[in-house]
Amino acid sequence: MYMLTVNIPNEYNTSIIEEWTKNNSYNIYFKQSSYQGYLDPLFLESINIHWMRFVPPKPWEHYTLAIIYLCIMVFGIFGNALVGYMFLRCRILRTSANILVINLAISDFLMLAKTPIFIYNSLKFGPILGDVACRMYGFLGGLTGTVSITTLTAISLDRYFVIIYPLNPRILGSKKLRPIIMLAFVWLYSFGFAIMPALDMGFSKYTPEGFLTSCSFDYLDDRASARIFMFLFFVGAWCIPLTIIVYCYAQIMKVVKATGKIQSSRSQNRVERKLMIVVVNVIVLWFVAWTPYSIVALLGISGKNEYLTPWASMLPAVFCKASACLNPYLYSMTHPQFKKEILRFLHAKFGIGHGPQLTSTAKTMSVRFVSSKFTRRTSNMGMNTY
Repeated sequence: MYMLTVNIPNEYNTSIIEEWTKNNSYNIYFKQSSYQGYLDPLFLESINIHWMRFVPPKPWEHYTLAIIYLCIMVFGIFGNALVGYMFLRCRILRTSANILVINLAISDFLMLAKTPIFIYNSLKFGPILGDVACRMYGFLGGLTGTVSITTLTAISLDRYFVIIYPLNPRILGSKKLRPIIMLAFVWLYSFGFAIMPALDMGFSKYTPEGFLTSCSFDYLDDRASARIFMFLFFVGAWCIPLTIIVYCYAQIMKVVKATGKIQSSRSQNRVERKLMIVVVNVIVLWFVAWTPYSIVALLGISGKNEYLTPWASMLPAVFCKASACLNPYLYSMTHPQFKKEILRFLHAKFGIGHGPQLTSTAKTMSVRFVSSKFTRRTSNMGMNTY
């Protein structure tokens, strides 16, 4: 039989404890649940009463999410670590254009590295790790999620400048300086959004959500300041990035199609089709990964809480983690040089593949423009459309 124990520090305010005792929602919720462990008073205080209105999730629901997260974590950490390892191992991949791609791999790796907190909570059927782990989980999720979003936006911008303005490389700095400027902006921009809830400055805070085994922005906070923050975050981390990504890749495809009219050939048509597939995959993956969370946030700040069930709040996080898992594999499939190097590495270490003779794959995504200078600048465009 499961027993619930509230661990109350001696120095904690007894008046707050009395308020908890009066509030039957907490007692009913945790008595109905399978949770076994100590409840941190600070954690209890941070739970939005909205989640107490639902029947606690059953053990099989916790186990299901734990298994999903475990699979995503294993494949995602392996993929992102492999991208980082190949970057360090192969000098040919250490280019300024790849800085943003490696930054994405680092961000996705960190996002997935925090999932053991969620998995452990799920196996214990509740918030066994308490308030500190909740805040840490929320902050890392807010930071790495925003970094991933803005990095993908920066990659699309970088490709846009390279392809659309090949003869003016000094837009937003030189070819080598531009990714560094973008990288600094990505982290400062993301840190600004992530740190405010962590410091509980009155705009928002990181609170338990759904099954109470994970934490995120408090999109259920009905204070005006919190709703303004969440709306600004929705605009800054969804509307603006999506607009930039769609515009940049649409312009790139225009250039490729215009080139196809000048130089019509089977190889050119293959390049167009491959690039179109890559672009569509990038946009669709981004949209599917981040739109569910944006919808949840909009429902919260608009007061439509009746639609926010525990499962409705947990599934969007699964999409975000899945995106962090799939990103490195999408990258390796569309980056000719990376694909060549990873196949060479697998052949040398494990005897997989055909080794060095696959160098011709580096040419599959080349775009043959009339201008030779333009060709050199666009020959690797496929590698960064990810």
